[in-house]
Amino acid sequence: MARHANAHGLGPRALLGLTVALAVSSLACAPELPNEGRGPTQLDLRFTQTLGNVVHQEGYSQAGEPLEAVHSALGRDSRLGVRLGAGDVALFRSSTGQVTHGDDAPGEFRFSIRSLATQPEEEVRVIHGAEECEHLFTPKRPWEEHVLEVEPNESQVRVETEGPVFVGEMRFVRAVVADQLPPNNYLVWLIDTLRADALRDSDSEGSATPFLFQLSSRATTAINSYSTAAWTRPSTASVLTGLFPSHHRANAQRSLPESVVTIAELFREAGFATAAFVENANIAAEGLGFTQGFDRFAAYRPRGLDGAEDAQRDAVEWIRQHEGERVFVYVHSIIPHAPYDSPSDLQARFLTDSYVGPIGIWNANKKDLAKAKLTEEDRRHVQNLYRAAVATQDRYLEDFFSELQQIGALKDLFTVITSDHGEEFYEHEGWEHGKRLWQEQVRVPLILLPPLHEPPQRTTINLPVQGVDVFPTLLAHVGIDYSGTIHGFDLLNPTLDSSIVDRLVLFEEIRHDSKIALYGLIKGDRKLIIRRNAQGNDRRILFDLVADPGEFQNLWKNQPEDLELLELFNTFREQLAGVPHQPVIEPKFSGEVNDTLKALGYL
Repeated sequence: MARHANAHGLGPRALLGLTVALAVSSLACAPELPNEGRGPTQLDLRFTQTLGNVVHQEGYSQAGEPLEAVHSALGRDSRLGVRLGAGDVALFRSSTGQVTHGDDAPGEFRFSIRSLATQPEEEVRVIHGAEECEHLFTPKRPWEEHVLEVEPNESQVRVETEGPVFVGEMRFVRAVVADQLPPNNYLVWLIDTLRADALRDSDSEGSATPFLFQLSSRATTAINSYSTAAWTRPSTASVLTGLFPSHHRANAQRSLPESVVTIAELFREAGFATAAFVENANIAAEGLGFTQGFDRFAAYRPRGLDGAEDAQRDAVEWIRQHEGERVFVYVHSIIPHAPYDSPSDLQARFLTDSYVGPIGIWNANKKDLAKAKLTEEDRRHVQNLYRAAVATQDRYLEDFFSELQQIGALKDLFTVITSDHGEEFYEHEGWEHGKRLWQEQVRVPLILLPPLHEPPQRTTINLPVQGVDVFPTLLAHVGIDYSGTIHGFDLLNPTLDSSIVDRLVLFEEIRHDSKIALYGLIKGDRKLIIRRNAQGNDRRILFDLVADPGEFQNLWKNQPEDLELLELFNTFREQLAGVPHQPVIEPKFSGEVNDTLKALGYL
């Protein structure tokens, strides 16, 4: 047996030609290998990716407990993999079997590992190849990333461990002929609490988003884009699943069920390495279900701008580490969310020197603002705090893209930039977002940015689109076939205009905590909002969005045209009801997570 004391650490190593990560979807333990002192190992695991679940698992550990693919978290960093106990011997197999290359190009087996022991000191052996090359590791508590070079026809790696360890993010990376696969990687960047009107021409006075506007100049931009709800959890889930909130069920007091198929799951099954870097605890908290499909899921607790800096640094580093692989990355930033933090130079640019009122960064939240008697000057100051925070987010985004440019990651990166909801500044005598469906709360930007290897082309989508459209647009662009339920449209389809010209825009905000349901429907120029109480009684308001874009004049009079719109809403909801709904899952939060959610105004 050939022996190698160490494997090289993960770094920016390029394989010959274009590469693809072959998802490790089969794991079995070799029963013929002895487990010292306790007889042979009796593990037989099979990880099979399916559309309805993350994994199916068979077999049991020697302790009699099921061994399954799970996320292991160390602080904010969670990774998908498997726990192995002392004496276990596991065999990781490529999901596609052996891959033969005419040019005999080598491949790589990449993985993360960390010890689960209180005092790590025991060895882990990783063995592969016909000559059984052996690599020795003594993993510590923090995550370690490793790369093993494997021969062209190798398709499995054996792991023997003397102590409890967690092995995650396992994948084989192979050199392939460039025309065998589409060349693109994918990024979805969701900017929390970004109003649609925040995206302004970089030459306009007081623009807070010059970089976003620059990106939009060579992208497809939807100017009538809407979220599916006015707060984070349901609307984000719609972006990641292509489903309306009544179907994915991720609402107040509800988690995203495992049976829901996420875009990350489909990308991972297609051979992509997947990662999420999330600053909002309202989807990052353990038990909310948003880790589904991600090899790595890193959560960051908001604390000034530090969390944003950490998330951005880690995302760039993860992309760098996965050079040569196809990747899908989700970033959820939260800088524009109250308390509207920003650096001093941007405060100086957007805030008025003459303001001496009672409102500052740390009390510009809806609970404090609702109790205060504010002047018009105070309200303008809150808006200026928000604009400074948006400008801060724009600067961070520019820095992120600059770093990706430096490592060569932009040339094949398809990017979606959008938001989960907008923000209210007392236009309707309220603050922030949630529990109301005014335009300022549900209109959001949506930018589809092609890779640099594609010719830039500024295109505008004038017809209404929604967050549910991100899911099918990405699937169509990468060429992933999916036969499950999708409520959205492919926004890059040449026949889009004819597909959505009569589209109904639907909003659903089902608040189980307050026993109030809010629904909204836009048909052409008319918008209907329905507030339904626990007894099923409705309050209806109707607006003409052309004559009254601020939504101040309620036109509902039970006239035939009003009832026709209500019938459209009921019919639409009945059609959605014909699709199987997901089960209800109630999360349980730790005290720390509860404190964070309260600070953000969610509890």
